[in-house]
Amino acid sequence: MSTIEINAPATRVPLRASSTDIHPNAKWSQNGITVAGGNGWGSQTNQLYYPLGLYVDDDRTIYVADHLNHRIVKWKSGATNGKVVAGGNEYGNGAHQLNRPVDVIIGKESDSLVISDRDNKRVVRWPRLNGTSGETIISNIACVGLTMDDNGSLYVVDDEKHEVRRYQIGDTKGTVVAGGNGEGNRSDQLSEPRYVFVDRDHSVYVSDGVNHRVMKWEEGAKQGIVVAGGQGQGNSLAQLNNPQGVVVDQLGTVYVTDDGNHRIMRWPNGATQGSVIVDGNGKGAQSNQLNYPIGLSFDRHSNLYVVDWGNHRVQKFNIEHLVNHDTLEQYNKQLQDKTTNTGEKRAPPSDDDDTNVMNMDKRTIYDNNNQQQGQFNISDQALTYAVENNLPSIKIECSPRLEDREQAKKFVINFFKCIADIFRKKYPGNLQPLGFHHWWINTTGNILYGVVNDIDLCIYLCDIKHYPTKIDNVTIRPDPPKRLPPQNNIVIKFIPNELCKDDIKEEIKNLYPSIYTIDNMMGTMGSNSRHIRVEFWQKDDYFKIINDGKIGLQGQVFEVEEYLPPPKILICSKCNTPDHAEKVCLALNDICRRCGQNRNNGDKHNECSVLCHHCGGNHMVTDYKCPIIVKFRQQFLIRLKHDQSKLPPNIKIFIPVDCRVNGDRNRILTTQNSTESRHSIPSRPPAINPWTTNQNMYKETPYNNQIDQTIKTLVNELAETKKNFETEREKIKNCYEKQIQCIQQGWVMLQQQVQTQNQCITLMSAMIKDNISTMNQLFSTITTINETMKSKCSDELDRNKIEMSQMIINSILNHFKNLNDSYTKQEYNLTLIMNKQSTIFETALNSILSSIHE
Repeated sequence: MSTIEINAPATRVPLRASSTDIHPNAKWSQNGITVAGGNGWGSQTNQLYYPLGLYVDDDRTIYVADHLNHRIVKWKSGATNGKVVAGGNEYGNGAHQLNRPVDVIIGKESDSLVISDRDNKRVVRWPRLNGTSGETIISNIACVGLTMDDNGSLYVVDDEKHEVRRYQIGDTKGTVVAGGNGEGNRSDQLSEPRYVFVDRDHSVYVSDGVNHRVMKWEEGAKQGIVVAGGQGQGNSLAQLNNPQGVVVDQLGTVYVTDDGNHRIMRWPNGATQGSVIVDGNGKGAQSNQLNYPIGLSFDRHSNLYVVDWGNHRVQKFNIEHLVNHDTLEQYNKQLQDKTTNTGEKRAPPSDDDDTNVMNMDKRTIYDNNNQQQGQFNISDQALTYAVENNLPSIKIECSPRLEDREQAKKFVINFFKCIADIFRKKYPGNLQPLGFHHWWINTTGNILYGVVNDIDLCIYLCDIKHYPTKIDNVTIRPDPPKRLPPQNNIVIKFIPNELCKDDIKEEIKNLYPSIYTIDNMMGTMGSNSRHIRVEFWQKDDYFKIINDGKIGLQGQVFEVEEYLPPPKILICSKCNTPDHAEKVCLALNDICRRCGQNRNNGDKHNECSVLCHHCGGNHMVTDYKCPIIVKFRQQFLIRLKHDQSKLPPNIKIFIPVDCRVNGDRNRILTTQNSTESRHSIPSRPPAINPWTTNQNMYKETPYNNQIDQTIKTLVNELAETKKNFETEREKIKNCYEKQIQCIQQGWVMLQQQVQTQNQCITLMSAMIKDNISTMNQLFSTITTINETMKSKCSDELDRNKIEMSQMIINSILNHFKNLNDSYTKQEYNLTLIMNKQSTIFETALNSILSSIHE
């Protein structure tokens, strides 16, 4: 037996639950559509033989456990025949065989089927594509229902041990998470449980067949609580009869197949009785009847799929919506509270959503009286949608088609690998990872859609020349966005109508070569002039013309401003009414934007007459000249002005002329300066709008006050300048250290020189003193000689001469004595002063050097 290695699904939406939130009062069509089988029992590819469990993939492909045909059959959306993808080789216990399978799910990341092979008492993993045999991952288990949580843990119902076990990745024994205390009807027991569901909190919901109830076991709980039935077997709204498939929505509402009563029931969270949402017409084979329903699942759009066991078919019941606005507001608040508590993340947009214009039914927002009065309830959803900075989506046609999401994921990875080198050369300052913010494929697999949140990447992919022709043997035909992001758009104002657009384009192109498109702006055409909108490939040209603030064309100077898009209006693509999206629309039918009739009534709605079902005017219902849309935009902008907490920081939104009420001349809504007057005269070129640039791309921008983070060239210059500065600073530091070293060396030399001079002075002083002493001795000797000569000399003249010479000698001796005294005194004073100077100089220099090193 193999170790369990089953990866979690790619989204946090629990298996078999809806990706979109279900309104507590939602309704489903009572006439089901057969989407699998329905041709009597049998083993042909268009037949089923007492089917049980099912799984619905994101593209509405259905996988059915065809119980008595011992196989798993795949039915694509709209197909009339199924395809055997597991088993189908008679019953048996071989690796290529199944024996009465009961349930099937898909492990998304491993791209494999996980099958409850009931009579072989094993759970097997089977390759989803072209698999010829399966691998046993759990053995010796009386398996019934299966599911998987967002961690990849597998949950298996054992109806002989009356328990549910959870098998984490790498675990072969499993842990009991519900029941496991023998058969019984206590709160810690189950009796022949059938199917299982696990919600986002890892709470386990299990249909407790013989006890005719649905039990909820919170993670780690030792006992369960009854969330549906539990009042004995019966057909009242408080009872169930052998419940089977079970699914729980985002509000904790339980949906269960009431097998013995041939109906599908809904039990709100905490309710003591449920309500019938499908059938209730008794056992039968009509489109509004069921015959022992078993398996149950939602698709991602909240449509309901039921395995109609006794009729050998799978029925699809489309969701319908019809509630009043008060109920909708109550639901939105309830959902918002739950989302806040659980940290729920909303699913990305599907390929069924309109990416540009969303429409809505007036019944869900306002009644006819409110419509006439022009009163609207502005939802938080509409406010959020209005200020989202979304970039246009990328569309790529693929041939051959992409078979599944796994192949599509590899295609996307290799696509960005293919364009990475050229993109990095073109945008060297962009170091962001390359990839879609989110992507999806259509139901047929031949078109891949992607949305990026990197402006550089979006601009790069707007050029068809930047796409490869083939990826992984898949030939691609790209359909790039028709417009560049608004961050690369400018407006040239009040261009005379006589100036031809093509002539203007040629003249601008001579000044700014990267011009992409030029168009007249809708709603600015006057009798004499209009505004034109210009798009640029290169940011350099965009910033140059913006900073200039003016442009000369054909001898005239015109004002240039950045393009500020008006707030986007959320319009539901189902019912054409503003303020909500299709996925929360509660209208009964899809409404044509042209004629206002049911879009699915068989008429050709691309040729129908145009009549606005809002105001009765001769225009489409979503046209911005419709007075209802105009009134909504006015009230919408008033709400934005008064509730600026909904606005992102630094946003600037253009207010259309028809939305400026009561003579208001303010044309820009901003969170910085409230509003700006249209006729205010700027004293400098127009400021760049931070909201129209990619605010999350670069962090090292020198213009923090503008938060303009799309100036990629300045980022490069900043990096280069920083590098040069660091180099220069290192040079200065080295030079400085060398200078300090030289100063220190000079100071040592100076000290040595002073010491040498002191030694010289001391030596000279000693020599002078010795000479004076010698001279004194010499003169003393001469005096003695004179005295001797005088005493022996008799001649008076000679005696006088001797006395005269003695007087001269005495005078000289006295002079030497005075000189010696004066010199000694001066030497002493100078020595004191020199010692003080040396001390002060040494102290000062040492202080300077020590402070520098610190």
